[in-house]
Amino acid sequence: MRDLLSKKSHRQLELLELLFEHKRWFHRSELAELLNCTERAVKDDLSHVKSAFPDLIFHSSTNGIRIINTDDSDIEMVYHHFFKHSTHFSILEFIFFNEGCQAESICKEFYISSSSLYRIISQINKVIKRQFQFEVSLTPVQIIGNERDIRYFFAQYFSEKYYFLEWPFENFSSEPLSQLLELVYKETSFPMNLSTHRMLKLLLVTNLYRIKFGHFMEVDKDSFNDQSLDFLMQAEGIEGVAQSFESEYNISLDEEVVCQLFVSYFQKMFFIDESLFMKCVKKIVMLKNLTIY
Repeated sequence: MRDLLSKKSHRQLELLELLFEHKRWFHRSELAELLNCTERAVKDDLSHVKSAFPDLIFHSSTNGIRIINTDDSDIEMVYHHFFKHSTHFSILEFIFFNEGCQAESICKEFYISSSSLYRIISQINKVIKRQFQFEVSLTPVQIIGNERDIRYFFAQYFSEKYYFLEWPFENFSSEPLSQLLELVYKETSFPMNLSTHRMLKLLLVTNLYRIKFGHFMEVDKDSFNDQSLDFLMQAEGIEGVAQSFESEYNISLDEEVVCQLFVSYFQKMFFIDESLFMKCVKKIVMLKNLTIY
C-alpha cells in the first residue's frame, strides 16, 4: 500500500521507521546506504521530518542522529501524516466516495490537468495490481475488479489514514453500525475490544459504500453458512437496528444486505454462536461413525 506514496515520502517514511525501530545512533552515511540515496538527500529528509513532526524528539551529535520517542502512538501519527498528504491516496479516496462522478470534477478538486489525472491513475493501477485484483477506471469513474480485494484494501487504508476517533464517512453515521455490532456481540458473546470494534466498523462502512454504488460480492453457496444468517436475522432487537438503517441510510437491512455486510464471517466453518459450533461438531462425528457398504 505504501508504494503509492511518492518516492520522497516513501524514503522519509522508511527513515523514520529505521529511527523508531532501532533507537540508536545513525550516521548520515549509514542511513544513506540503508535508504539507497545520497547523504544530501538524508540531510534534506531529516530537515523535513523534524519540521513536519515537531512532537518527535531528535538528538544530534558527533555520534549521528537518533530518535528517543518510544510511544507506539508516535509511529501511528507518522503513518497518518504520510497517507493524508499523499495526492495519489487522496485521489483514490475521492473516487471511492464519489464513484460515478465526472473525471473533470476530480481535476477541479485537486487542481490538476486531465493528462496529469490519467498519468496518476495509471501509476495507481500499476502499483495496485502488484498485490490486488482491481483497478481504477475513469470511463466511467469507478473502482472495478475483485470485490473482496477492493473492500479489504479500503478498510485497511481507512484504518491507517485516520485517527481512532475520526469518522470521515459523511454518508453513513456510525451509530446504526454500532447498534448492529453491539447486537452481534450480545447474541454471540464475540470477544471484543475497542480496536477490534473500530476495525469491524470500518469494514462494515466500506461494505456499505460498495453496496450503495451497486457492487456486490459473489457468495459461494457451498461455503456460505445460512444458519449464521438466520441466527442474526431472528435475533431480538434486529427490528430496531433495521429501522435505524432505513431512516438514516435509506437502506433496507434485509438478508441480502446483511449477507453482504458479513459475507467474510458467515462461512460454514465460522461460527457466531457456540450452539451452532457444537451442532456442527455433532454432525461431523455422526458422519464419521457411519459405515458405508
